[in-house]
Amino acid sequence: MWQDKKNLKRMFRFAIIVVISQSFSIYANSTLSEEIRKQNPDQVQFFLHTIDTGDLVFDNFGHTAIRLVNQASHLDLVFNWGVFDFSDPFRFSLTFYQGNLLYKLGVFSFRTTSQRYQIEGRTVWEDRLILDRLQKKKLLHYLSWHLLPQNRYYQYQYFFDNCSTRPRDFLNIILENRLKLITEREKTGESFRDMVRSHYRTIPMLALTLDIIMNSRIEEEMSIWQKMFLPNTLRQTLLQFDHPHISGKKVLEESSRPYLLFPSKKPYRFNGYGIFSLISLVSFILSWIGIHQSQMRIKRLGYRILSLSLIGWGIISASLGMLMLLSWFFSLHLDLHHNANLLMFWPTDVIYIIAGLKIGRRKGPWALSANGYRRLLIYTVAHGCALLCLICGYLAGMVTQDVSRVILFIAPINMIFQLFLLFWGCRANASKV
Repeated sequence: MWQDKKNLKRMFRFAIIVVISQSFSIYANSTLSEEIRKQNPDQVQFFLHTIDTGDLVFDNFGHTAIRLVNQASHLDLVFNWGVFDFSDPFRFSLTFYQGNLLYKLGVFSFRTTSQRYQIEGRTVWEDRLILDRLQKKKLLHYLSWHLLPQNRYYQYQYFFDNCSTRPRDFLNIILENRLKLITEREKTGESFRDMVRSHYRTIPMLALTLDIIMNSRIEEEMSIWQKMFLPNTLRQTLLQFDHPHISGKKVLEESSRPYLLFPSKKPYRFNGYGIFSLISLVSFILSWIGIHQSQMRIKRLGYRILSLSLIGWGIISASLGMLMLLSWFFSLHLDLHHNANLLMFWPTDVIYIIAGLKIGRRKGPWALSANGYRRLLIYTVAHGCALLCLICGYLAGMVTQDVSRVILFIAPINMIFQLFLLFWGCRANASKV
């Protein structure tokens, strides 16, 4: 009940945010672009907004924006590269999956932006960008150019082209490419997969899913330049980056305290693998105990638990297998292709759904013909061989994708499900042909 209320609260917040964004955005056009371009650099101040993670799925990396203030002309705008069209959620999800999702630059009043993040309950750090006159003029030019309707849109990529990398790239240009030259040589000792795992700890089952469906491309060790796809890393880097033209100054001047301050989102104590393993093991134990009882009522209950467990596993395994297989052919996200976890999750695992439905209806073993049982045995052996290939390939270094957690937590569950079905969930009926 508490979780349902929390989800409803999140949905209500999101609805309000969408209304505010659509109603109060200052749509980019040629007139606004011209107004920005004509701003006097001596009267303009720029601030970097770094927004903490939020409740929604697409908020878990945080957010970055640039604020432009000109008190002389009473101009106070926030430039936000994280605007997308969510009027059709199904189409949005499909285009994101295909890798064709377009984001755009949105311009909002500072007041509207503050209201939004207050509603979301997200901390905002506002730090002043230390720029000389020429650098301000260049930044005004780039903002003006990107405000034109034909230049506002870009193809969103969560690691390489997002709301944080756009400001990073603009600042790198006005810093004469020094930001990239210095930071791309420094390695962080962390991979993109590490970032996915850590930033989705507040949504453990989503973290598990992403860890499974993303392939070896995200094992690359990040440089600081690459890690600045995270808003907080961009902020921390700029706070330490020496200004090339102003001696003794950093590019970013740290504010004394956050502009808005809210409690950070707390991660779950257990990750998705732990939660899944615990639920699976409890179901195994309960079904095994029930099946081996002499009382028919308890035995049927054991088979019912086994039935639900098999259906659940079949839905998970077949869905992940189908998703990874289709992504290989139909998604432009290269980190969803050639996934080693296809050796474990097969689209054909719908067989477990069928088995679960049969066992649940009979409240007893699924009666198979001798040939049917033999085919199921062959299927189980093939699954075991594929799993063995995955484990040996990973241990030998032939599989570069980090499947350690899948092998440690999911592989035993996978085999137990198959063995339960083979030895207790079904039986060969010689009279059935």
